[in-house]
Amino acid sequence: MESLLVGIKSIELGNVVMLLIGGILIYLAIAKEYEPVLLLPMGFGAIMANIPLVF
Repeated sequence: MESLLVGIKSIELGNVVMLLIGGILIYLAIAKEYEPVLLLPMGFGAIMANIPLVF
C-alpha cells in the first residue's frame, strides 16, 4: 500500500502550479477558443511533464 502513495507524496508546489497552468491553457483552448492549435498541445505537455513518476 505504501508504494502506491509514493508518487502522490513526491508532488511539490511547483508541480501543482504547473498542473494548474496546463489546465488553464487547455480551458482557454477549448472553452474560449483562443488559439486552440497552439494552446492545447502546450497545456497537455505542461500536464504530462509535471506528473510525478517514481521508478
